[in-house]
This record gives sequence, C-alpha cells and structure tokens, in this order.
Amino acid sequence: MYETLKNLATGIESNVPSVREIFGHQQITTNKEFLVRTAGIPAWDRWSLWNSEIAQPWEFTENNKEEYWNTFQELWPDTKESGDSFIREEVFNSFKNKSSEEQEQVFREKFRTWPDSLYPELEEHYQSLKTKNDTKQLERTIVLHRLELGKILSGLEYELDAQVPSEVHTNEWLRLYRMGYGKEISTENGRLGFPKDGTRVPAYTITDTEEEMSVEEQLIYLKYLKPMVKDRMSRLNKLALKRQVEQEKEIVASLSTQLNSPYVLDEHRYNIIIDTAKASKNPKEVTKSMIQSSIQSKIKTGVIKNNQQLIANYKNLVEGIKTTTERRLGNGTA
Repeated sequence: MYETLKNLATGIESNVPSVREIFGHQQITTNKEFLVRTAGIPAWDRWSLWNSEIAQPWEFTENNKEEYWNTFQELWPDTKESGDSFIREEVFNSFKNKSSEEQEQVFREKFRTWPDSLYPELEEHYQSLKTKNDTKQLERTIVLHRLELGKILSGLEYELDAQVPSEVHTNEWLRLYRMGYGKEISTENGRLGFPKDGTRVPAYTITDTEEEMSVEEQLIYLKYLKPMVKDRMSRLNKLALKRQVEQEKEIVASLSTQLNSPYVLDEHRYNIIIDTAKASKNPKEVTKSMIQSSIQSKIKTGVIKNNQQLIANYKNLVEGIKTTTERRLGNGTA
C-alpha cells in the first residue's frame, strides 16, 4: 500500500489496478460469498434477497458486468425464457415516454451495464435514434446558420465592381464568412476585403478553405447558405451595374459637350459620337448633327480652309465612325 501511495504521489507509472477495478472485484467477491451463504434458501426468497442486497447497490465496472448477469440467470427462479423477457422489458422500459435525445442519453449512461445478448437489438434501436437525432441536429444547425446569415446580409450595402461576376463576389464573401468575418467585411474599389492588423486584406488574396470542410459543412454551405449570399450579391451587382450605366450616361453627356474642343482628337470623336447617338432616341439624326457640328467648328477655328479639306474631314469622320462601330459590334461593345 505504501508503494502504491508513493507512486501516486510521485507520478511514477505502475501496473497497480485502478480504484474502479478494485471496487469491481470486491463486488464480485461479495456476490460469490452471497451465493455460498444462501445456497439452501428457496429460489424466490434467494432471488429477492440477492436483488435487495447485491443487485440494487451494484455498481457496474469494466470487469464485473458478466458476473452480474451470470448470477441473474443462475438465481432467476423461473424459466430462462421468462428471465430473458424480464431483462429485455426492463431495458426497453427505460426508453418509454422519453424523447429521442433523452433515449440517446440513456444509451450513453446505461449501455455498458446491459447484457451482451441484447446488443444486436439495442444497436438497431440506437442507430435509428442516432439517425433521427443527427437529422434533427443538422436541421437545427441549418436554421440557426440561415438566421444568423440573414441578419448579416440584410444590412449589407456594398458598392461592388459590376465588372466582376456576382459568383466571384459570392465565393469571396463566403470564404471570409467561414473565417469568422461578417459585418467587418467591406469593399474597396468594388472588391471585398477585411481588416487585419491595421490593414485591409482583399478577399481574392485568401486561399479558399472549402476543401478543408467536412462533407456535412460543405452541404450546409452549398445548399443552404450560398444561395442566400448569391442572391444578395446578385442584387448588389445589379445596383452596381445600374450605377455604372448612370455614370456612363453622365460621362457621355459631358463628353458630347466637349466634342469640338481642340484637345479632342478625331480618333476620339468617333466614340463620343457613337455613344451619344446610342443613348439618344434618334441615333441617325444625332450622328448627322454631331458630324455637322464638328465640321462647322473646324471651319470656324480655321482648321478647314477650303472645300477639299472640308470633304476630306467629312469623309474621315464618317469612315472613322463606321469603322469604330463595326469594331465595337465585333467586340460586342457597340
């Protein structure tokens, strides 16, 4: 005993059995002594006595379960079949009027105490419970995630880069969200980013961690969370595109007033005339009017001095507008 206490105090490892093991062996010894002491008692009286003296206070350990159930079968005063039925009823009654979560908890607390003969049936019942509870837990996790995400998304007002697809914005936002960011995410030059150590880190510089997620996490993100983010980013992208269109109109309108400035080259006038005509209700008339305005301005400023120069300038403008339009049509930008 002295060496045992010394080892415990000094932390030296030994092969000394644990307290539970010692306690389990003590119960086995007490049980065997009971069987010897009560050998001549009538079966029902002996069973009743064993149940009150030994079974009720019995503390199951890793090494005494078999002793308990062997004694139960030995002392049961009726047939083996009725004993098995009694055990099964006792075990499954512990699940009655309990929720699936409570039943799973009963399994965790009691499974190691039940006889091995019931394991196949208990395993089937446990798997059914586990599936039900896991499904319920997954559903709750999804609901909680969507509620949290909905609160964050509802207040977002980003000025996104309309030239970047909403799918890219969506993936970048989710990447940051998985890193633990939410309302801290902001935009700069239309791109998402987050604050770190006093600086701002663009989302596109961060490696995607989607492959590091479990299958369950990927399912939640792809099926239940990503659509919410994608919808929000699509809306914000449309707003950005609308703002871009309005800005484009303002720029076109501003440039059209500067068409005849001596600092605007003919090669740049082509696009100004095309964009102004494109935004008008009567493109043909606007184009003709702006060409005439440009020619008149050149006459007034003395750039065009004779009919030959007039014809050459007019021809250059018309050809330039035609060529530029064709090129833009080919690029899908006209």
